[in-house]
Amino acid sequence: MKHYPMWSRKRVPKKERKQYAKKRILFVSLICAVVALLLGGVGFFVLSREPVFISPLPFLHSIGIANDDMRPVIEKFLKTNNISYSEINQTGGGTYEILDTPTKKIYISSEKDVMKQLSSLQRIVSRLTMEGKKYTRLDLRYDKPVIVLQ
Repeated sequence: MKHYPMWSRKRVPKKERKQYAKKRILFVSLICAVVALLLGGVGFFVLSREPVFISPLPFLHSIGIANDDMRPVIEKFLKTNNISYSEINQTGGGTYEILDTPTKKIYISSEKDVMKQLSSLQRIVSRLTMEGKKYTRLDLRYDKPVIVLQ
């Protein structure tokens, strides 16, 4: 495009005006395409990540054990703390049933912090043993443990 001095009264030819308009449209469309690509890339990056949430099982997630595979952790804890058990069953709703004898049952929820529940179990069992009391059921799934004595 030719530049004319400001004091000149010459008009810009129609052909040059059309070329300038085409260049302007091309430039604006190029900028829009770059912005759309950037927004699409950022949107894909943000939406493709897993949602961020606070885990109710921080210890188990930090060692790489998922909610479905807690039986080995429970077994290891029970063995290291000398708490007797005969078997561990997973019942519906993320609940684990620990059988000591056919009459003694312990319930633990996988939706709460399992290590905290197991620590409570250790303390309750040692306390009941010291007091000479026998239990038939310990339910640690609630905020306050439920203890059913014989």
